[in-house]
Amino acid sequence: MPEEHTEKESPLSKLYRLYLSGLSIYDFERLVKKEVPGIYQYYREQITPPEPDTGKFKRSLLFLKDLFIVFLNKLTPVRRIVYSVSLFFFIWGYFVGSYFYLVLAFIITNLLLAFELADKLSMRDELEVAKKIQQDLMPPCPPEIESYEIASYISAAREVGGDYFDFIKYGENGRHLFVIGDISGKGMAAALNMIQVRTLIHVLASGAEDMHRLLDGLNKELYRVFKREYFFTANVAVFNQTGKLSFCRAGHLPVIHYSAKDKETKVYKPRGMGLGLTATPIFAETLEVQEIETASGDVLLFYTDGVSECMNENGEFFGDERLIRIVHHNAHRPVEQIKRDITYRLADFAGETDQHDDITFVIFKVK
Repeated sequence: MPEEHTEKESPLSKLYRLYLSGLSIYDFERLVKKEVPGIYQYYREQITPPEPDTGKFKRSLLFLKDLFIVFLNKLTPVRRIVYSVSLFFFIWGYFVGSYFYLVLAFIITNLLLAFELADKLSMRDELEVAKKIQQDLMPPCPPEIESYEIASYISAAREVGGDYFDFIKYGENGRHLFVIGDISGKGMAAALNMIQVRTLIHVLASGAEDMHRLLDGLNKELYRVFKREYFFTANVAVFNQTGKLSFCRAGHLPVIHYSAKDKETKVYKPRGMGLGLTATPIFAETLEVQEIETASGDVLLFYTDGVSECMNENGEFFGDERLIRIVHHNAHRPVEQIKRDITYRLADFAGETDQHDDITFVIFKVK
């Protein structure tokens, strides 16, 4: 039998298979346009800018020095020493022409990189667990409210976020308390604050006689537990089986209401300030309760600023006007179709731009 001829894989082919297979032009564009500027901005925010009259060459040297110091400070003390030793071996090997020290520096640097990568992957796993926990705190599906069809959508800009919405049984007669809100900031800090907000709302809702007292009590508690740079904006509404809606706006975005009878889309924006900003009586004094009479075919949209401030590649915002037009032109459709159209329009508007804020909206349609 003839021998089978197996061609040996060349070193260049092996290098391509290990490192370059599966990559695309888009991956390189993302690295150059998004990841590198993001990393640069991360470090630059922690560098003290030089004096305005400093020369260009000196400014560059100072910037490189400060950048190196900030980078070192991000390493643990042990890894900082290991990296410094690696850098010393590299410089020494370069000047004395010793390949041994150059290779040794390369090996130490790669070991250090492996440890940093392991930490990052471990942190990513922990964030996935945190994301799962946060998702479990959100309603898995809207409740059955006799007069309404309901659809909801939430998407965090990072693994976890600060947007929040919830449905709570409120009092008697089949009423439901609906809350949608946004914690200032993003990421883990906002997510932890959101959990505090959710817990407080569930506790206070059981004893509050009306929305005004509920929000006033929530404001006092958040002022006590929040750090001063954090606050919470929210729309709180009470739905009953008759289709009548009462709501308060605590510094949040307006509510969009399409009236099937009048064929008009209105925006409701009663007075109210954010929660956790002050413990003085001014919060309760400015808070206004508004009632909306709804009829069959009406649509109500509650949303967070991640929707209206969705950004495209030119730095333009999606805006409230586009959202109002979408609701107006799709009000005759079921809520799930309205939801799909909004998400499609947002994705089409943003294009390749990364999501920079949490996106949440809830649609109600009167049966």
